[in-house]
Amino acid sequence: MKLWHGFNEISDLARHHAHCIPYMMPYVTSYFMARKAGDRPNIVPEHAMNFAFIGEHVETPEDTVFTTEYAVRTGMEAVYTLLNIGLGVPEVFACAYGVRVMLKAASSMLDGKKLTAIHLPVEKCWL
Repeated sequence: MKLWHGFNEISDLARHHAHCIPYMMPYVTSYFMARKAGDRPNIVPEHAMNFAFIGEHVETPEDTVFTTEYAVRTGMEAVYTLLNIGLGVPEVFACAYGVRVMLKAASSMLDGKKLTAIHLPVEKCWL
């Protein structure tokens, strides 16, 4: 085994041993495009008894895409469904930009009061 002895080898390694093949990823933004139910396969297709789809390319409600959480949740759902295990998959992480999280934060900031109970100088906001 050859040991690396310093930075002077970087140039040689880059010129003679590194290979970079550029490629296009025309569908990479598809993760962020609007979609509807049925655009992706279900984790466990109807009537499937011994296979499932997992990862970021399956239909799972209330989740985002290409996260570790997404991949783990789809795997859990596949196993629980195929083995008929009566456990529920943990809820999706309540992200900082989720509507429920934002409303809960606003309610906390207002000490639980409703917006209608607080005087807000709305006219100053538009100046």
